[in-house]
Amino acid sequence: MCHSPTGYGLKTTIGESAGTQAFDSVMYTDVVILLGANPSAAHPVFASRLKRRLREGARLIVIDPRATELVNAPHVKADYHLPVRPGTNAALLTALAHVIATEGLIDEAFVAARCELKAFEEWRNFVSLPENSPEATQAITGVRADDVRGAARLYATGGNAAIYYGLGVTEHSQGSTAVMAIANLAMATGNVGREMLSVLAERAFPASEVVALASTRSVGTEVSFGDATLKVKALDYYDFKGTDICLMSAGGKVSKEWSPKIAAAGSIVIDNSSQWRMDRQVPLIVPEVNAAALNDGIPKGIIANPNCSTAQLVVALKPLHDLAKIKRLVVATYQSVSGAGKAPMDELFRQTRAVFVADPIEVKFFTKQIAFNVIPHIDVFLDSGYTKEE
Repeated sequence: MCHSPTGYGLKTTIGESAGTQAFDSVMYTDVVILLGANPSAAHPVFASRLKRRLREGARLIVIDPRATELVNAPHVKADYHLPVRPGTNAALLTALAHVIATEGLIDEAFVAARCELKAFEEWRNFVSLPENSPEATQAITGVRADDVRGAARLYATGGNAAIYYGLGVTEHSQGSTAVMAIANLAMATGNVGREMLSVLAERAFPASEVVALASTRSVGTEVSFGDATLKVKALDYYDFKGTDICLMSAGGKVSKEWSPKIAAAGSIVIDNSSQWRMDRQVPLIVPEVNAAALNDGIPKGIIANPNCSTAQLVVALKPLHDLAKIKRLVVATYQSVSGAGKAPMDELFRQTRAVFVADPIEVKFFTKQIAFNVIPHIDVFLDSGYTKEE
């Protein structure tokens, strides 16, 4: 149940539902939006890193009905606290986007290079509507229009920006909608696709040369690598001969086409998408758990990693397995209806209403009634009898 809205929202907007950044990324952030999360209580390790970065000069926007500790902590104070009315996250995020779109704060070069332009223009036109302005939504969200405008300008112009959100954002009917709004804000301001390079720089990865590659639309775009700036080159025309490692994080479709070509040129591809996870000739690796499996060879020249929930689970299980030799593990995950999209969510609403007024239950998108029910059905059923998600 917990991460399905995030998975659906990210898959819909950026094409991949894997984790987008590590907590260490906060140390490279100039502006932080903290949305529906209270790390001081729920994640003190991250809160400590965030406070350190804020003391170094980073700016903070807190979006939360509560005045959490970080709104006004010792030596740390939020630049903006937007006390959003519960259940109106999507309206507030759309209002922030309205300011960015109508005040010329969009990173047009990034959008032209990295986004689907037709879909982006549809988004721009929607958020620019007068009814989505901070003034129009103030009565809905309970947040002062001036504060929304100030926060939007700070996020768009303050440098490297990051949005950290918690389950307080995703665990209700607007979960996926809010995640999509968050992702669109990041793309509109060019705050996407930087974390992998940040980690390589932070850890002083021993590389004689690091090259940033993307589609031809992104050629010439500049990205940060530690204290250096890299100009993006075209994936289509790059000669991979002599390249030792390729870190691929461009989604499954691109990886399916390019990973075999890059591997054929002699490079080891480490892929972050779901494309190769079920291929028996591709090692599925979590370094802390089974790095030794690479000693058996890399037949296709490609290494895959599992999705985020699996990676975290096996890291926790590894020391237990070393001590007790786990023979069998039964894992149950509960996915929310919002992860299946808008139409199934509408069906859930209709069925819930029908239950309360004693109307007939209409079943269309699921095999069984989904209202007040749990069913073993996620995605489509395969020939094996399992669902694709399983």
